[in-house]
Amino acid sequence: MSFKEERKVCSKHQLEITTIDLKQSTAKEDKYLCIKCLIEKIDIQNIALMDETQIMIKEMKSEQQTLKIKENQIRIENLKQIECLIKQFKVQIEDVIDKILINIHSRVQTIEQDLEEYDSKSKIYKFEDKVEILSKHSSFILEFSI
Repeated sequence: MSFKEERKVCSKHQLEITTIDLKQSTAKEDKYLCIKCLIEKIDIQNIALMDETQIMIKEMKSEQQTLKIKENQIRIENLKQIECLIKQFKVQIEDVIDKILINIHSRVQTIEQDLEEYDSKSKIYKFEDKVEILSKHSSFILEFSI
């Protein structure tokens, strides 16, 4: 009988049997161990086959990349919302400033018109008319003389 004919396959993992448990207390069906059975029997959770480790690393990298992409998409959306809000705020502030400027300009025009009217009225009055106006405001005369 050749060695190749004697090779057995684990029924649980479908891998080649590499180890045999020689303890008499071990059940016959549990005596023949493939590499995965051996890892399970050692009961160490931090042991894995090389192929499985490489797959786990690829999965971990893929998950990290997916998470990073999602986080960056969320950041981009948040920044776009902030940008939009700031633009709206800027427009509102510009509107308020424009209204203030219009109001100031209107007041300046009103004051200038008042000055022009005052100057034109004061030129029209004769000296006698001015004396009469001054007499009407006698309180001013009293204050001026004191």
